[in-house]
Amino acid sequence: MRHMILLLTVLFMVVTAMPALAQTICVGNAFGQYLKFDSVSLVKGSTTVLRGEYHWDASDFALTVPFVGAVTLLSDGVTTQIGITSYPDASNSVEAVAWFMVGNKKFAATGTYYNSPYSGNSGADTWTNVSCTSSPFKSVE
Repeated sequence: MRHMILLLTVLFMVVTAMPALAQTICVGNAFGQYLKFDSVSLVKGSTTVLRGEYHWDASDFALTVPFVGAVTLLSDGVTTQIGITSYPDASNSVEAVAWFMVGNKKFAATGTYYNSPYSGNSGADTWTNVSCTSSPFKSVE
């Protein structure tokens, strides 16, 4: 019986220490734009690299640019701090944009965005979690 309890205790400790399975997270912002975060693994108290695609023109969802950044899941296990920067597109019709957001584990968040990432705050933004399997994302899958 002791061996069973010890085995279950060790198994519990291993499972709770492991990072969450990678997930895809999709959000829409206050401007009708969308961001798709690929392979997000959140670990309490740790910072994780983010990458994905920024759909900046909701009328033509095929127009996308990549972004990179990082997320920290705070020690409360709920609050995230997110910072990402998108790249400009080849035609220069969209410039680089940076976001600094605070939200939950599904990236429902509020914060600021910067149209010129190094020249000051451009305004406020709000992200709302949306399904990655429904429109508009299913139109590009």
